[in-house]
Amino acid sequence: MTKIFLAFLFLSLVSLSAIDILLAPSAVHTATSGICLLQNQPSDSYVNPSLNSEGVEASASYLFGMKDIPVYNLHTGYFYKNVGISLGSQYINHPLYMENQLNLAIQYRFKHITIGVGNRLLYNKIENYGNDLSWLTDVGFFWQKHTLSSAFSFKNIFNSEYKGIALPQLFIFETAYKINKNASLAVQIEKENNFDYAVKFATNYKITEVLNIFCSYQSEPSEISAGLSVKVKQYSVHYGIRHHRYLDITHHVSLAFTFHNLNN
Repeated sequence: MTKIFLAFLFLSLVSLSAIDILLAPSAVHTATSGICLLQNQPSDSYVNPSLNSEGVEASASYLFGMKDIPVYNLHTGYFYKNVGISLGSQYINHPLYMENQLNLAIQYRFKHITIGVGNRLLYNKIENYGNDLSWLTDVGFFWQKHTLSSAFSFKNIFNSEYKGIALPQLFIFETAYKINKNASLAVQIEKENNFDYAVKFATNYKITEVLNIFCSYQSEPSEISAGLSVKVKQYSVHYGIRHHRYLDITHHVSLAFTFHNLNN
């Protein structure tokens, strides 16, 4: 049975349709099934270029618990008055497949609205197939007022290609409602071209000012995720776990430092 799982994972990684798949850039994103609005993270701009959280964040995971497929992330964000900048990198390393994405996003914030534009330099190397560079452009929109917030992103708006094959275009909309000072609910709808809609639900509860817990569910594929965040002053440690129906569990750990002592 393990060999079947390994074969399934291998095919998903080395097929061209797997290039530029949206993997969680942090442990919190793993815990929330990719929803960004429950807790601000510097890596949010990787999902939606209009989102920016000031700080530095590093994370590591083994995809589906397989130690020969490590995924590393490093992200940072900063705002000066109404203008923000986000930088990030995601690196996937396997003997048969290697991917490195460099992300640069610019945001402009006015009143309750933030707009953002991101550019990603994507380098892929597939064993016995070659390597190539692709340039992808993303746009995003974020709105927040009182207890309600919403965000929309359109990834790869110019339909960039890898060796003549179109890379995925992704539409992501999410909205979150803050029930009280300790709890929130969020829903996300994700649509990739040529694939069905994926609906995701997530919630968090801040047990104390230090400890925040998360759980989530997504419909396509059907998965359950959970995690926690421990924050002391400007330092935080995050842990996320993702359960897959057929493959092993993904564990994800992040370390973060905020430039200001913000209460997210």
